[in-house]
Amino acid sequence: LADLSEKVGCEIRYQRANLSFLPRPHMVIYQGSLSISENISGIINSLTVYPEILPLLTGKLRITSILVEGPDFKVRLPKTSLKDQKRQKTISLKAVEEKMAPFLAPLAMDVPSPIVSVEGGKLELSEGNQMSFSFRDIQADIKFRPDKLKIDITCKSNICDNISFKGWLDPAASPQISLELEGREVDVSSIREAALTLAGDVPVTKDIFDIVKGGKVPLITVNAKGNTIADLGKTENIVIKGSMVNGEIFIPGPDLDLDDVNGDAVISKGILEGKNLEAGLGNSRGHEGRLKLGLEGENAPFNLDILVDADLAQLPPVLKRLIKTRSFAKEIGLIKDLKGKATGRLVLGESTAVSKTSVNVSEFHVSANYQRIPFPLEINGRHFSYEGTGINVENVSGKLGKSSLSKLSGRINWKEQPYLEVESGKADISLDAIRWLSKLIHMPPELNLRSPFSISQSKLVWEKGVKTAFKGNLVVQNGPNISMDIYQNPEELVIKDLLIRDEKSHASFSFNLKNREIGLGFSGQLAKKTVNEVFAGEYFIAGWITGDFKAQILMDQPLKSSARGSLAAKNIMLPLKRMAPVKIESISLNAIDDKIHVEPTIINWENNHITLGGDVSFSEKGFMIDMGLSTDDLTWDNIKKALDKKDGGKGDGVHGKRSWGLPVKGTLRLNLKKFKYGKFIWSPLRASISLKPEGFDVEVTEANLCGISTPGVLKITSSNLSLDFKPTAKNQELNSTALCLSDKELQVMGNFDLKGEVKAQGMGKELISSLHGGFEFTAKGGRIYRYRLLSRILDFLNVTEIFAGHLPNLEKEGLGYNSLLITAKLQNGKLMLKKTILDGPTMTITGHGDIDLLDKKMDLTLLVAPLKAIDRIVGKIPLIKYITQGTLVSIPVRVKGDLEDPKIIPISPSAVGSELLGIMERTLTLPVHVIQLVRQRGRS
Repeated sequence: LADLSEKVGCEIRYQRANLSFLPRPHMVIYQGSLSISENISGIINSLTVYPEILPLLTGKLRITSILVEGPDFKVRLPKTSLKDQKRQKTISLKAVEEKMAPFLAPLAMDVPSPIVSVEGGKLELSEGNQMSFSFRDIQADIKFRPDKLKIDITCKSNICDNISFKGWLDPAASPQISLELEGREVDVSSIREAALTLAGDVPVTKDIFDIVKGGKVPLITVNAKGNTIADLGKTENIVIKGSMVNGEIFIPGPDLDLDDVNGDAVISKGILEGKNLEAGLGNSRGHEGRLKLGLEGENAPFNLDILVDADLAQLPPVLKRLIKTRSFAKEIGLIKDLKGKATGRLVLGESTAVSKTSVNVSEFHVSANYQRIPFPLEINGRHFSYEGTGINVENVSGKLGKSSLSKLSGRINWKEQPYLEVESGKADISLDAIRWLSKLIHMPPELNLRSPFSISQSKLVWEKGVKTAFKGNLVVQNGPNISMDIYQNPEELVIKDLLIRDEKSHASFSFNLKNREIGLGFSGQLAKKTVNEVFAGEYFIAGWITGDFKAQILMDQPLKSSARGSLAAKNIMLPLKRMAPVKIESISLNAIDDKIHVEPTIINWENNHITLGGDVSFSEKGFMIDMGLSTDDLTWDNIKKALDKKDGGKGDGVHGKRSWGLPVKGTLRLNLKKFKYGKFIWSPLRASISLKPEGFDVEVTEANLCGISTPGVLKITSSNLSLDFKPTAKNQELNSTALCLSDKELQVMGNFDLKGEVKAQGMGKELISSLHGGFEFTAKGGRIYRYRLLSRILDFLNVTEIFAGHLPNLEKEGLGYNSLLITAKLQNGKLMLKKTILDGPTMTITGHGDIDLLDKKMDLTLLVAPLKAIDRIVGKIPLIKYITQGTLVSIPVRVKGDLEDPKIIPISPSAVGSELLGIMERTLTLPVHVIQLVRQRGRS
């Protein structure tokens, strides 16, 4: 013992020792104690040593076995500082190996093949003053053989009811250590902290307990092999087998905290594999599961395959962790108030860094609000699958708001653009759902269906920004049977077939619009009663449609266009986008190949009754029109409003540079009883419109504007407008024309003649600024009672002392004239009055100047000769009598400013040109003397 104490470096004491020879030689040491520094200490009840008999005869001691009874040892592990704990919280296995080497070496050398047995032992491992592990009822056999050291230990502990530990050490040239550890009824929560503390440099231990958080382990075995004790902690050298009940598991990657976990597991070469797994996640439960999980690396292998009974209310946050694509997260975020149960298989895979999810549900009941659908959703079904970015359902029944669904199948995909496809065996659709579906497939409001109705054998496909399609059979309650097949994408609208049948109607309708191609077909008879039972729109058919007609119009290849059949209808309302609806009161047309003949058709638009009829033919040159249009009343404001709305409300439907792009040619003959443009009314107006692809020409053959004939030509293209009109009038009553043309108060009696020419070219203001031409106006034998500009001139002169009210009062007396002559020229948007002469018995006025039609301003110079007031002028100013012997007096004034409110200004005689003075003298056939009205001290 002294030699052993010296070699091991320990202190050994005992109270007494007995040597016995029977039944075989042995020595018993009682109440022994052993201590190695301050860290290891213990006592034993007895130590019995059995030597070999024959070596004793030669004086040599060779021990065959040692029995240790009731050992009770305490091992104190050094407590690390807080700083050391942060750097390394575990005990190194290599350090343990170094501590054991001095003790094992002498035993192996001096005791060639003994057996050491331990009975009823106790061992306590503590860190500082805190106990970590305690072992009791230790039964151990340690066999020292020349080629191997074998250890077999069983015990109970504070971490599990039963522990079995087996190991061996091969001291040969290539030494190997083998460790077998068996534990029963292990409490994971109790062992976890201690194991992490004692694990030393064994990373697999930390990896395991990062995953295993708690539970009971009925049986666990650990097998490890290595060339050194440190090798026993390497992941690739360890195999762990065990089972768990009521466990708590954390799965990294999808970050799932599972509870109530049961199952079997094997850890080998750093891979955890589980089978027969059961687990809970909140109110959800999984069973018959398999798990494969790598314990090392950020991209470790991971696969979970498990049957799940799921509480769907927990699904959205879990799915967001499992499936991290932005589009999926957005769709999940649109699901609100999710409730229900589902049974199916969940598969998670690939790795802890890249998670792929697959779900196959065999039975489910779910209710939710999905914000892409404006109604609460309730679904029952037996097949649901999810993988990647897609969801599929089959044979589903449920409710969508007030609507019911059965035998429904569908799929949703959000990989690039959201995609929805739904097939239904039968559905009863409510009014709210009808409105939503109609908006989804861009159904015109007038074609919205009336509810309630049922759908069978239907299919809806919607891909955001790409396409929308619907096909199915509809039955309106107490109404007709309908089948439809509609398809739309950004470039095309196709109604393949819209079939309506009841006791009153049997009609088929088709329509397609793609780029510059239009297809239209109708066959059968459609009655008003049938339509009213189907469509919720206020207008559509108030009469009937009958016929068999089909047309295919190719805008870029008119010759290849075709039409065949006949069509007749009464009281059809056509809702036009952004325009007033058009009501066709009656129509009848016939088509053969390249020609459509339209019988006189009565149309009601904007309260105007229009009759349209003629022929449309298809040729190489385009669509040739030969038609006539007549109406009682047509207003330009309505036409302009329709053109502007058709152009998207941009206001350039008339004046913009929009391309017409229509290969239409031919003639449209207009016969209007009345045409209104602003405040002007032509009655009648007859014209011939020549249609061309680039625009059209309008030849006005008869147009009466307030008694003035305005024949001419108007040419319109997408970027230009030109006009050439020749207004004329002969012996026309002046007052009626003046009142018709002007909104001002006028009363001008007499008859007039007019001869002129007006030309212009351009768009908008450019058109007005380009006005040019001229006219001559003459009137005779009349009297003026109301004319604002003339009244202002007379009022201005009447307030001067020189006339003092001796000029005529228009409203009371009027101003008679023998003749009125105006000669004018249009140039650069201005009306240039070259000569204006009003020649009357009491007053003569001559003048010239400009009127700016764009800025609405005037600048005129007038000479006023008040003939009856001459005697008063001469009497008032004797000097005038001397100066004006044999001549007439004329007073110059200037009229300048806005057309609606010009100013009257007296001017100097020198400001009057010789041309204007000459006009006055030639008119009066006498010399004229011009005087200036001077205002001084309130007198003239």
